Amino acid sequence: MKHVFHIIQEFQNYSAEHHLIQPEDRILAAVSGGVDSVVLFDLLFKIKAEFNLSLKMIHLNHLIRGEESNRDAAFVRELARKYEVEAIFEKRDAPDYRRRN
Repeated sequence: MKHVFHIIQEFQNYSAEHHLIQPEDRILAAVSGGVDSVVLFDLLFKIKAEFNLSLKMIHLNHLIRGEESNRDAAFVRELARKYEVEAIFEKRDAPDYRRRN
């Protein structure tokens, strides 16, 4: 648990030092369902109270990987429920857009 606390502390310190997050910021975090975006969201959630942040999720299902894309969206929907945060879900047919343009 000490290691996890250290990561959270480092994230807080770096964010404050570089003015990335200010108290009472409103953050819309893009969450793909991959490990990077999920860990970033978890870190933001862990500092939410200290910074008095307004934190929401957004997820774009680009339909590139078929059913796997749908599973990612379902996973992110479950994360939003678990964290009890508002989430915005959009769907765009990137393969179709690429064909037409």
